[in-house]
Amino acid sequence: MNYLSDTSTIYFYKGDNNSPKLISVELGFDFEVQNNFNVTALYKRIEGSDNEHTNMIKLKFNFVSKKETEYAFSLNRMEQANANLNVVKKINCPTLFIFGELDKMIQLEKGKKFASLVAKSKIHIIKNCGHMI
Repeated sequence: MNYLSDTSTIYFYKGDNNSPKLISVELGFDFEVQNNFNVTALYKRIEGSDNEHTNMIKLKFNFVSKKETEYAFSLNRMEQANANLNVVKKINCPTLFIFGELDKMIQLEKGKKFASLVAKSKIHIIKNCGHMI
């Protein structure tokens, strides 16, 4: 369910476990081909004594090209399906990140976290400024 005022956020509700005993089982594999392509699959089941159960499936593909660009696709399924595609390029040169102090599109804390992932990066924050500098 999501609120009308914030359609980008999805809220999940999961009821309490009523079972006095739970058992959890995971089964999966991680397969690597030619040092630059990985396939990972995982199935997890949680079983309760009162006909309660949860199934989770994860499937991930990861590829690193010769140009040091990483492509990753993941598919997760529990109560709802979730798919992600990430493309990451390793940045090996000095990089300057400029953020507005009042930016509402990219919050300052998230920007700082992102910049910390890039080696040789510096951050400049413009005071009293939003996203459109």
